[in-house]
Amino acid sequence: MKNIIFRLLNIPDLHLYDKNISSTVDYKDECIRILEAVVSIVEKEELDAVVIGGDMYHGMLTKLDFYLETIKYIKRLKEKMDDNLLTIKGNHDISAKHSFTFYDLTVESLNLNRERTISYCNGNVVVNLFDYTDSISNLVRSRAEDCKIHIGIYHNFITPKGLMLNATDKVKFYPEDSNIFDNIDVAIINHIHAQGGLTECVVNGNKLKVLIPGSLNRISLSESHLRNNAFLPLVEVDDEFNVDAKFIEIGLTDIDEFFNIKKSLEIKKVAASFNEFSNKLESIKLSFDKPENDLEKLDIDEEIKQLGLYYLEMANKMEK
Repeated sequence: MKNIIFRLLNIPDLHLYDKNISSTVDYKDECIRILEAVVSIVEKEELDAVVIGGDMYHGMLTKLDFYLETIKYIKRLKEKMDDNLLTIKGNHDISAKHSFTFYDLTVESLNLNRERTISYCNGNVVVNLFDYTDSISNLVRSRAEDCKIHIGIYHNFITPKGLMLNATDKVKFYPEDSNIFDNIDVAIINHIHAQGGLTECVVNGNKLKVLIPGSLNRISLSESHLRNNAFLPLVEVDDEFNVDAKFIEIGLTDIDEFFNIKKSLEIKKVAASFNEFSNKLESIKLSFDKPENDLEKLDIDEEIKQLGLYYLEMANKMEK
């Protein structure tokens, strides 16, 4: 019986965010549910390496409590894996406006491993990590002579032409036109949100396994997000250096509940009305004795007005 000597788990695009995106409802709660599922798997499995495959955060957060909640789960991953919790910087982890992002903050505060090439099993298994890039030269790495299994984990649109996955990416790389996969035995492609599964193929004479798990989170109503599940790629190497690749499935909130256009529009309407209400509060002078009279006169959404009056009523009761 062959013994498994190396196990690696990849965590695809998390897109953690504290606001609803597109027509999603309770997006931040879905983020926490996904993190709980991922951490539960990592804590139960015997793993040699775990890779956060890019797009840890969707954008700049505005709610500190949400960030602290998410980093609590990343910390649990770090406690389980120590320096074998590895990270890739995705395109959403890079900001044109901010030189320091929430990805950078998380990596720095938890001292996450940012090595790009890591050796296991006495150098027989090598893991190569590739950040998001617009240059082919950044996606190629040489192979050590004694390396038996060379694994590449990417955050770019890289796919053999035969798969023909749809994407709006401006930056696309096809390995047949380059030597990206020439030294790779197993390639895990993050960044592509569609679930491409596992493909065994030959690229420029090199035989390899290509895993395209799709994103963990769903950020739009595009076809690639109309699903109730997500996958974590798991790569295993045995003592004869055979590779087995598969997926661990996690369930997501049902799409009819998660993507609720009517409810999403209602939430956005209330949020917009509240912003309008807040702006008007800044521009008027409320009387000290009867502020509710001034609120009654405001030409704003009735639901928001009644909410404001309710808060004033509760404040008056607390004072008494």
